[in-house]
Amino acid sequence: MSRNGNFSSSEIYRLTGIGSRKMTELELAQQKIENPKSRAKTIKHRDTVDEKFNTYVKEKYYERRLKRRLNSETNARPTAWGTLVEEQAFSKLGLEFSLVSKKRYYHEDKDLAEYWSGMPDLITDDLIGDIKSPWTMKSFCQLVEALKDQQTFKEEYPQYYWQLVSNSILAKRKDALIVIYCPYEKDLEEIRKLASDELDSRFAFINWADDKELPYLVEDGDYTDLNVLEFEVPQEDKDFLTERVILAKDKLNELLK
Repeated sequence: MSRNGNFSSSEIYRLTGIGSRKMTELELAQQKIENPKSRAKTIKHRDTVDEKFNTYVKEKYYERRLKRRLNSETNARPTAWGTLVEEQAFSKLGLEFSLVSKKRYYHEDKDLAEYWSGMPDLITDDLIGDIKSPWTMKSFCQLVEALKDQQTFKEEYPQYYWQLVSNSILAKRKDALIVIYCPYEKDLEEIRKLASDELDSRFAFINWADDKELPYLVEDGDYTDLNVLEFEVPQEDKDFLTERVILAKDKLNELLK
């Protein structure tokens, strides 16, 4: 089954934004009671999509007509680094995990399978997970700080949160796990060996780059290399995302008529 024109877990957060609509007469009256000086005539509403939603649907319309993806895979260093170091992070996790980052999952409903797919990095009998290995140390720190709890993670990194929700639906798992990884300096030698073994030009820079050009942690710092947050995916989030994908599918089909 082709990925072209599909809503993918990695970008699915673009369907989840809350847009604004005109207030009803009742809402306007309530607004005047609560805030007499307000001149607002619109209100954010869960059932209203935003512009990111419409843009993403239009992109999928283009792909369906082109019969190819709009953007080719990037060879940028951050992407290459994340792809390679994923294996290093996986080796530090428990034996109960399977690395499935090359397997694409589709929705079990045939009507949605042609529109919705995703590729989690990790899977067990109960959960799906994703591994993120940021290219910059600032990004690493910010991500780790956002792992305080599920709500903080959801608010600060919606792109990663909804990716997990999407994959939990597609793989039919109730729990989700996010892994944020950055190697210690002593692990860079092993990562360079991984880069050499891959025989892939995308990873060549890792072998000739100085240590200081690569992201790494010092061992006496306050951050650890492997940072995780596990949570049960709320059913209400699964339902909301499913509603949005169905709406996006319908809008896409209207464009294709």
